[in-house]
Amino acid sequence: MRIVQFLLLAGFAASAAGTPAEAAYIRIVGGAQSSAVEPTPGLEDQGYYDLTAAGGQLVDGVVVDGGGRIGEAGYAGGQSVASAEFGRLSALGGAVAVGPPPALPASGLSASGFTQAMWVDEVTLMPNDPALLFTPARLRFEVFLSGDGGIVRTTLANQGFGNAEYSASVEVGSCPVGCQFTRVGYWNSTSPTGFDGDPLPQALTGEAGVSLGSPFVLRVSIAANATVSVGGDGSVEAFSDLRNTVLWNGATVTDASGAPIAFQMQSASGTDWSLPYAAPVPEPANAMLVLTGIAMLALAAKRRERRAMR
Repeated sequence: MRIVQFLLLAGFAASAAGTPAEAAYIRIVGGAQSSAVEPTPGLEDQGYYDLTAAGGQLVDGVVVDGGGRIGEAGYAGGQSVASAEFGRLSALGGAVAVGPPPALPASGLSASGFTQAMWVDEVTLMPNDPALLFTPARLRFEVFLSGDGGIVRTTLANQGFGNAEYSASVEVGSCPVGCQFTRVGYWNSTSPTGFDGDPLPQALTGEAGVSLGSPFVLRVSIAANATVSVGGDGSVEAFSDLRNTVLWNGATVTDASGAPIAFQMQSASGTDWSLPYAAPVPEPANAMLVLTGIAMLALAAKRRERRAMR
């Protein structure tokens, strides 16, 4: 199981290498599939997506692939939701299968949903003391992971199976060992506890060697996926939900002895990675529009009250 998770992350990183050579970008990949090929009525069936942007924010809606209606007999569908911006990632991979009623042949149904998200940035640590340029240093970072996952079975285990897993990875620079940090976990319908790996929420921390004044790549990625199958009239739902969420929590720099180094953080994206992620503040014009809208809603409510009293 863990091998699958590591391969998932490795495949995502390898595919990202084929992205146009940009110093900084965000990317989301995902999709869903099922043995019931007809799209669900009333829901957008987007299939698969692979979106890359140099900045801003990428947000994808729910991807549903299945037949029938959700929750009704004979339905199988996957779900995928992703978003990415510099400092924040979000992912959901889910799947559900509801077998046909006992009067129909038990043909079996299966579904899966997967999501991957990442940000990549080129970072340079500039020491306040010019004498320290191009000397070795240690970058210490923290990424906060929060989420949930599990398997829901409404019938006996021998009628259905579910699996859900997540992976989170941070890479500082490019080296075989010593600069890659990973957390993994999974939920399995055959596991006595329902969970293995690293429980959520938790912090992913690491310390990697860098050279002051020399640019290096900072890559942070997450992956969430789920698969289900039923062989009778049962139902199984699996989900790996990292939408609440993966946040960069700042970084510090020390010398080889552990003494702090005063520095300035430069990056191609313009992000100061020494600071924790902070949600963007609305522009004054946008904030005024929001306040105006709230005031208009309040005025309309008062008018309705007056009319009701007449």
